[in-house]
Amino acid sequence: MIIKEATDLLSLDLKAIAQAIGRSYPTVAAYRAGDREATPDVLRTLAGFMEDHAKAIRQMSVRVAAEADRLDDK
Repeated sequence: MIIKEATDLLSLDLKAIAQAIGRSYPTVAAYRAGDREATPDVLRTLAGFMEDHAKAIRQMSVRVAAEADRLDDK
């Protein structure tokens, strides 16, 4: 189950990012395509989300490594 949790965390889709930063999917898709310019507030919100997500990835990496160690000890 840890593989599912880890890969779910790594596999964010644009819809999840849009929800996390409080913008619609089409708006974020337009930012991504370069059809629309993100405001400084949107960029700061995205940066905060990325920092939080990076912390979650770090925590998961520790769990995955601990599980590998546990399996080695069997």
